[in-house]
Amino acid sequence: MEKTRGITLSQKDREEQKNREIKLKVEGLLQKYQNRELRKDHVEEEFNALKKVYGETAHGLALYESIERINLDEDFNLLGDFLEGFWGLELSQVKFLLKDYHETLQNLSQETIARLKGVLEKKHCLSGSAVLPNVEGDNAWQAAVKEIKDKFYRQLSEEKERLKKISLTAQH
Repeated sequence: MEKTRGITLSQKDREEQKNREIKLKVEGLLQKYQNRELRKDHVEEEFNALKKVYGETAHGLALYESIERINLDEDFNLLGDFLEGFWGLELSQVKFLLKDYHETLQNLSQETIARLKGVLEKKHCLSGSAVLPNVEGDNAWQAAVKEIKDKFYRQLSEEKERLKKISLTAQH
């Protein structure tokens, strides 16, 4: 404690520290909400309390962090409900993108299973409903999944940026 005595933070450092605190608080609240450890109304109360304590900066950072949590491979239902209900965001583009992503991966997996079953039948005379090929071990499948994820990640990033811009202009 003696080492910190007499040290003062510049205005910029205090602002950065405040933003880090807000970000950590928001991330924690949203993670608990997505893990179903907190109810939506409790998270909303906490977000409103952050706004009272830290002002509009907290509100903007909380919105930004909420949008950033949108992820291709995580369940979007709770977060989407929160983004629409609390923030009033229109998420039809995000929902369409996520649906398209999951359908594309599902179709790829089904096509790969059919292809691998054909190979197993021809090469090893293995067939029937009990034959379940290891799709994840297929190099072509892995490459295609990486390509699909990259494509949809870019699209999702663009959509998140669009949502942030719309939200910022709506706040001001």
